Amino acid sequence: MKTVLKFFAMAACAASLSACAASRSVVTLDQAKITAPAQTQAVAVKIVQVTDARTFEEDPPNPSDPSLSGDDVHDAALKARAIGRKRNSYGMAMGDVMLPEGSTVSGVIRTAIANGFREAGYRVVEAGQEGFDQARPLSLRINAYWCWFQPGFFGVTVHNRSRIDITGPLPNGASSLEIKGGAKDTMMAVTEDDWQNIASEGLASLTANTAAALQGKPQKTVQP
Repeated sequence: MKTVLKFFAMAACAASLSACAASRSVVTLDQAKITAPAQTQAVAVKIVQVTDARTFEEDPPNPSDPSLSGDDVHDAALKARAIGRKRNSYGMAMGDVMLPEGSTVSGVIRTAIANGFREAGYRVVEAGQEGFDQARPLSLRINAYWCWFQPGFFGVTVHNRSRIDITGPLPNGASSLEIKGGAKDTMMAVTEDDWQNIASEGLASLTANTAAALQGKPQKTVQP
């Protein structure tokens, strides 16, 4: 009898995990990790453009490549919100991980990079604020920002990776700067909180590496 009950319990658990993996998750990122206090500095910058240049596929063999299923891969609004894709224990692509409606990857990346400038002591001026017209205009290009997990024998590892180009008259005298970010964590099973945490940690690393690069310090990267 115990064996039968154990079998049904395991089957129910597997079914639950399978359903979770197949469904769409919507997560709100932890803004506390990417909010830096505004600082006053003689050098002011403004972010005038953010381009999401990520390329999506329907079912790429590499889980670190952005992907969406079916017709969603051609939906610009969904791609703008997509931050990850679930996979089952065999590596098959399943449900996606999205930001809430009204929130975009361009928006959260813009905030993370702006906070990096603030942490480095620069003033980030928004439209309508004093000095906006005189601030140095900067553009961001999102080449990578994605979350995925890698099955292992004793657990799964959740990853985040990002790569952002900043162009314009940068305060350090350069005309371009590449910022890399990333995070990873290992656990027994992946929940929506885990997707939220790894994506937020990835944004926090972008903030820290932006500040480091502007201060002439090495960026901290996470090995896959």
